[in-house]
Amino acid sequence: MENKRVLGIDIVRFVAFLFVPCVHFFLNNGFYTYPIQGKRIFIMLNMRWLFFTCVPLFMLLTGYLNGKRKVNKEHYKSIIPVLISYVFICLITIFFKIKFMGENRTIIQWILSIFNYSASNYAWYIEMYIGLFLLIPFLNIMYDSLKTKGQKSLLLGIMLLCTALPPVFNLKFKLLPDYWVDMYPLTYYFLGRYIKDYPIKIRKWVCALAILIICFIESIISFKMCYGSHFSWTILGGYNALPTLIVTLLIFLLFYDMDIKNSVARFIIQDVAKLSLDMYLISYIFDTIFYKPVLEKTESTIETLPYFILIVPLVIIFSYIVAFIKRIIFESVKSRKFKLM
Repeated sequence: MENKRVLGIDIVRFVAFLFVPCVHFFLNNGFYTYPIQGKRIFIMLNMRWLFFTCVPLFMLLTGYLNGKRKVNKEHYKSIIPVLISYVFICLITIFFKIKFMGENRTIIQWILSIFNYSASNYAWYIEMYIGLFLLIPFLNIMYDSLKTKGQKSLLLGIMLLCTALPPVFNLKFKLLPDYWVDMYPLTYYFLGRYIKDYPIKIRKWVCALAILIICFIESIISFKMCYGSHFSWTILGGYNALPTLIVTLLIFLLFYDMDIKNSVARFIIQDVAKLSLDMYLISYIFDTIFYKPVLEKTESTIETLPYFILIVPLVIIFSYIVAFIKRIIFESVKSRKFKLM
């Protein structure tokens, strides 16, 4: 991790987190089972493809920030706070599921749900991150052993060929091998390392325009190929697909070197960035709370679109409050521990 917080990097992390409850809007409002047709669905497709870059942004940041990690105790010990936070939030979520959702499991089943990453419904990211974290020092050894820009470019190109290109070129016919597409977290990691070594400079307005154009093209393809049926995850793929990777890179380039002078805005951005992982895991609870009355009130997915500007901010605010309280608790316990010592 970086020794000194850089505002631009925190802005990227801030945006990445904001995109999480935004993309979960489509997970929770029935979008993926609703027929693809009509203007509102087309608008939703554009929003969905933009917000879908949330997780890839975090993966790219991991590569950008962890290039100095070595095979040593310091690295592996640094995951302990993440695991402790994960277990703590799982316990909160389990309490919520028992008390407010009426789920009935044995104590053993609840404990096992922590280990199989089902206690918190958004915990798949933790499962992925643990594996990536364990590999980071060895990925760095591999990357650093390449001495020239050409060799590193070749590595990145091969990763793109294995993970990002198949979803695009295999739309109708299988033209490229797609056995390794699920290796995409490594592609984002190496992409982060690559742009750290070889910064890419693109005008901000060009980045913003390119993001909108690519999301628009993705939406047209999805709309035409899925018209009359529900959204298909095989069309342009998931986080691994080349368009998503390009948009992720452009969003990163749009914000990573940005500066903001306003002290209030800086504080909000940096504090949310610090709490982003906790907020991400906690947001499941408030998704469950806030979407239920909306779904009961509306008759179809397209009728939920106006509620986007209400639900998403509420999820963000309440997730922040719980994450903030959790931080106070942890800091209090830590300070008492040191006093006892």
